[in-house]
Amino acid sequence: MKKIIAMIALAALLLSGCAAKSEYTSGNKALDAQVTALLRDAGAQSGQDAETNLRAAYDYIRDHFTYLGTAQYEAGTDDWTEQAAEQMFAKKKGNCFSFAAAFLYCARQLGFQARAVAGWRGAEKRPHAWVMIDFPDGKSYLFDVLQEYVSLHVNKDQKPDKLFKILPEDAPEKYIFP
Repeated sequence: MKKIIAMIALAALLLSGCAAKSEYTSGNKALDAQVTALLRDAGAQSGQDAETNLRAAYDYIRDHFTYLGTAQYEAGTDDWTEQAAEQMFAKKKGNCFSFAAAFLYCARQLGFQARAVAGWRGAEKRPHAWVMIDFPDGKSYLFDVLQEYVSLHVNKDQKPDKLFKILPEDAPEKYIFP
């Protein structure tokens, strides 16, 4: 009974997004060290609001990595995240899968229950990847670092897309889940 209560308490803590840093790890020591270094460089700090740290990681990835056409993965899968994140950290470049994977591991290390989604975007149903995070308000929010990067740094839009913590239905383009 005590074990069940402890597991329920841990699940509630994790769902609240307030779990201690490093609650989740990839199980890959080298990748976890790279994520820790990125969070440090991004200015994420213990004792700081978890969402503030999440925003710092998102902005850092968006502003310090660049686009590179690389392998795409099948919609509905997530077995690509570790490889895509390792590639992103090694080259500082990647595609939507790489951007999503790097952010995924940052979010998890910050204690968020994040998941990568390989689906499609837009009316043309272009293959695409992004991250979803469940928040305590009961809603799942979309995070698309690459599309915000493209809007801000490639297209240099006057009003760049804001794709940090938005509801999928509020996105400027349709996100299609597998």
